[in-house]
Amino acid sequence: MDYQYSLELEILNSSYFSKGTKISIDKNGMVEGSLRNAKDKITYFGYCDDNNINTQESNFDFLLPIKHCNKLGKFFKIQYVPKLNIYIIKDLGNGFGTFVKIQDSYIIRNSSLINIGNTYLLFNFVGKNETEDKSKMFGVGKKLKVKLFDNKNNYEKKEYNFDNNESRIIRVGRKNHGNEIEIDDNVSSKINCIILYDMEKGWILKDGNEIISKDGDITRKLSKNGTWILAIENIKIIDKMIFKSNCTIFQCNYIIA
Repeated sequence: MDYQYSLELEILNSSYFSKGTKISIDKNGMVEGSLRNAKDKITYFGYCDDNNINTQESNFDFLLPIKHCNKLGKFFKIQYVPKLNIYIIKDLGNGFGTFVKIQDSYIIRNSSLINIGNTYLLFNFVGKNETEDKSKMFGVGKKLKVKLFDNKNNYEKKEYNFDNNESRIIRVGRKNHGNEIEIDDNVSSKINCIILYDMEKGWILKDGNEIISKDGDITRKLSKNGTWILAIENIKIIDKMIFKSNCTIFQCNYIIA
């Protein structure tokens, strides 16, 4: 039997909402007190200032306040996909971005942006692919270019280039701990995430570190504060997934309807 699910967002941390506040989204995209009341399977989260609230509030389903930002509008959307019986999330380019916490691993796309503390890493691929179908998005057969932007130090920029070598592990973490990409931020773990190359999948990002014992067993140690990927394209929401938008951190819970 295929179950129908509704989605519940539980607030884990916020400057505006109480911890544990829950927001229920049904398959029509409706939340309690929805401002759009559209029933089009889409839920828009955003904000408008007091001067425009009467003219702009109909563009949103849920108002999500934000500090220290003059970019108002729709921050992100959550959409129900009936054919797949899933919900997806996508950032809409306003505010400080909507970032999903990596739970296991993530296949890096061209122009993927990740956040660790006050640091942002932008990924791009260098070189030509033998096949055209994945040449623009995925990094199979390509080198990796990483641009680091340090918000703590006035967005200081550093660049790194890596060959597509399957045997190499690229470690990203706190400064002075032997990492290939160093982050000057105490929010970062000693090794916050690792980057690997796979001949079939391309470049793969994994949160935390993998420790191989003498017997060959692999133990995974996750980072303390997470590795976050900007949802620039549709990302499937899975149960217990965590994401953040501006000053609020959410956990996604699937509820059987």
